[in-house]
Amino acid sequence: MSHCVKCGTGVEQPTTGRPRSYCGPVCRRAAEFKLRRLQRRLEAAEQSVLMARRTPEFGPGSPQHHRRQLAFAEGHLAGLEERLRTLLSDPETKGQPM
Repeated sequence: MSHCVKCGTGVEQPTTGRPRSYCGPVCRRAAEFKLRRLQRRLEAAEQSVLMARRTPEFGPGSPQHHRRQLAFAEGHLAGLEERLRTLLSDPETKGQPM
């Protein structure tokens, strides 16, 4: 018997067909919601990186400030991408809160 990747409870596997990953629709929907939320956060982080890259050309402020802002935005984006990779590849972490 395998375990639900969202809550960890036992999942009865069918004798034929695709193996089940979730114990039911509630856990499947919760996992889908978590992925969508992370996708929205990634899109916002990508937008921040894009704006930070454009800012030195058009915005006020010191070059050092712009470099720090860009480094922060790129680091945040890299962290979110790593969380997405972990979430999609490691069933043990799928149930962990973000």
